[in-house]
Amino acid sequence: MTRTHFHDDHTMIVKDRTSAYQPRKGGGLRVSIPVFDTYGATSLFTTVEDMAKWDQNFVDQKVGGEAVMAQMLTPGVLNNGKKLTYAFGLAVGEYKGLKTVGHGGADAGYRSDFIRFPDQRLSLVCLCNFSRSNPGCLHAASPISIWPINSSPNRPK
Repeated sequence: MTRTHFHDDHTMIVKDRTSAYQPRKGGGLRVSIPVFDTYGATSLFTTVEDMAKWDQNFVDQKVGGEAVMAQMLTPGVLNNGKKLTYAFGLAVGEYKGLKTVGHGGADAGYRSDFIRFPDQRLSLVCLCNFSRSNPGCLHAASPISIWPINSSPNRPK
């Protein structure tokens, strides 16, 4: 993952960086990028290629090993015993009866969504640079939503 970093200097030039946009009142577009030097809940710069490498680590477990990967997928539990759908930085759940792991994000004009179907070894990454984009909806229009229904355990129900 050579092109991924937390961006803590908004003046730093990043090779091949895209600008993000949002509609301008009265028509047209304007640039909409974060201009602050904080990170954590924001400012993760990455590429589709690096996301593919990160996704493959869920299978290979080369970085972090089995224990770290298991912890990342362990949902939190409240004091009253209620299990959350949020694990260590990842949302765990189901889509059409299939297990999912993922996370989305939005800041300024950037939007993103990542969803894994671990049992099917299928992952979808959507990175957008327009403030009105909805990458989660784009995933709903993906091939996973139109798989034929059959008795195979690896197909949506």
